[in-house]
Amino acid sequence: MVILGHLIPGEIRQTFPRYAIYGFHMPLFFGICGYFIPRKSLTQMTFFALVRKYWKRILLPWILAIQVFFVLENFDRFTSLTLSDYWKAYYLPYVHLWFIPGFFTFILLTWLFLNAIRLVLSMEQPTENLFFREHPASSAHNQILQNRRERFTWIVLFSCALLLSIVFCIYMHQTYETAEAINLQYLVMHDFHLYYYIFFVFGMFLRDTDLNLTKPLQQTLRSAMFLFGILYLILFFFPNVLLEEVLKYCFNLLLIHWALTACQTLSLPRNKTLEYIGRNSLAYYLYVQAAKTFTLHFFPYTETLWGYWLCVIPLTYVTFLIIGRCNKIPFIRHLFFGL
Repeated sequence: MVILGHLIPGEIRQTFPRYAIYGFHMPLFFGICGYFIPRKSLTQMTFFALVRKYWKRILLPWILAIQVFFVLENFDRFTSLTLSDYWKAYYLPYVHLWFIPGFFTFILLTWLFLNAIRLVLSMEQPTENLFFREHPASSAHNQILQNRRERFTWIVLFSCALLLSIVFCIYMHQTYETAEAINLQYLVMHDFHLYYYIFFVFGMFLRDTDLNLTKPLQQTLRSAMFLFGILYLILFFFPNVLLEEVLKYCFNLLLIHWALTACQTLSLPRNKTLEYIGRNSLAYYLYVQAAKTFTLHFFPYTETLWGYWLCVIPLTYVTFLIIGRCNKIPFIRHLFFGL
């Protein structure tokens, strides 16, 4: 869905398929990403250990992908480029490449929040204080204390994530007049996308917590999810920014819960192709978009919709094949794909 959303031409508000896909694909993607981030091990890591862990996995492949798309985007005017143009490729990366700095920002934010919460909890005195009460040294009471600390951690983390998401959502819908304010808004929106942070944290929460919802409640939540989704789609024809954002929040939180719960409980048939793409998702996410870039820059007839799809579909297929071949070369696999 992420790749398809980028391939479909047109503005989001003017193209119904893009509007529908963009309503859920990145929140769901970030929710899944958050699910695979272990909270406890993240808390125990130092800042430099955190950077080392993700350097080869996502940061170095992202830097190399920028070089590839910088060449593709500027092939016809390479001699007139300046150092400023090259630097711009990093702080305003090409279309889909914002995801990596956004994802790493979410990891850093979570690391900061969790360590700050841990610091507050470490200051707890054995006497009664604001958050907890002293209990006798028994395993049962220690477990109660641990559960309270867990709840406190998630309440604070959720509150911070929700606040950041709402503030960013309001900020990105503001209208500014000065060029400096407009450029800053575009930079913040393009690089960080803090609107999605609540979904990332919710995915982490579902990894750590078994909600034990009753079947009637699960059915009610699924019905609400479908209702919110349908209402969101209707707003394509009757735009309302505030209602649209509220529905997107509600729908995507319920969608993430349903999708991750379904993956945990359902016995789905194995699909080797999907499993392979899943293991190599970063490679496909970074480079499949090259098919669209190549189509728009080097092929005629792309000004018409039929001409665009006639070129981009076979080129996307060829790009998939090329990535599969390159994945067998250790040098490319490690440096460009982070594997």
